[in-house]
Amino acid sequence: MSGQPPIRPEQGSYGQFQVATSQPKTLCSRSKDILAKLRESIPQNETQWQQARDLHGYSTAGNVLQKTRDILENRITKQDLRNFLTIASCCVDWHLGRKQEAYQKFKMQISAATELTIQKYMSSLRAMVQAMEPVYLRGPRHRVFEGTLLYSRIGPSFLTHYTKETGAFDSCFPAFSCTHPETQASLPLAPAFILKYRHPQQSFGDICAALCTEVLDEDDYAKFICVLESGRPIPTVLSLPAKAPYTALSVIKCQPEPAGDDQRASANPVDDLDMFALPKSFPLVYKVFGISDAVQQLLQEVTHRINYESLREVPNTPLLEFQWIDNYDMVVDQVVVDLVG
Repeated sequence: MSGQPPIRPEQGSYGQFQVATSQPKTLCSRSKDILAKLRESIPQNETQWQQARDLHGYSTAGNVLQKTRDILENRITKQDLRNFLTIASCCVDWHLGRKQEAYQKFKMQISAATELTIQKYMSSLRAMVQAMEPVYLRGPRHRVFEGTLLYSRIGPSFLTHYTKETGAFDSCFPAFSCTHPETQASLPLAPAFILKYRHPQQSFGDICAALCTEVLDEDDYAKFICVLESGRPIPTVLSLPAKAPYTALSVIKCQPEPAGDDQRASANPVDDLDMFALPKSFPLVYKVFGISDAVQQLLQEVTHRINYESLREVPNTPLLEFQWIDNYDMVVDQVVVDLVG
């Protein structure tokens, strides 16, 4: 006999209390582990991007064309991607008021689940598509779709962990990714493009609204279809939406990649001191002059004419620049008149 009084049933046991107190940590740890695996699956430098493309058959123009066609025609071997696109389609049905069709589609193509669970998965997918938007804008553009759809775990049970914390998904993509012409950009794997191709009877606007995405528009989709039909993907750079931050004149700053990698120009939004965005984002360290309605109007007319697909290298510098167009002269002339007058 040890002399210790026996533990009565109502007292429980150490093991019981230990499990109860450690459970929250286990859930938190699972989310961190899943995010860590997502970060590992996203290429972090140019060498890794090339390796991932070679591994998944997405390197050459022929590879890109075939992979895109396979996805559009639902010849998908990756079950995660198949389920992801099914849930995206359910989101469109739900948005259009066809809730029962959304439930039935999920149950038939993925698994039997409660309506509440299906709603949760649809909400998580919309949140993830939304999380792609800032990543697209800060530099990677088409690579955010490529990295997410082709290289990442995007099954229903994973989606909620990627967007549980603000910025968690964004942090998995490298800050040094640069925006330079790539063949993959001419056939971007945007979820909205895939759904529109599969369901031509649905409007592009409804699909984008259902998925909560707005970085690409119907003109971009038309270009996508044009390349697809021609069968000739070519190196290009996707444009930024007209309402995106920093859509005016900007300086593209070079940031070094980790040791062992080449330096490449980065189109990530840099500090305001390195950015010239007219009029609202102009650095506050400068004295800001009021500008006339005439200048405002000219700026609106000029901004949408900026061509992000013909970035030109500045000789003997690590910078890229936008080509000057005649419309800028009108803006400058009007600004000078306002300042001097």
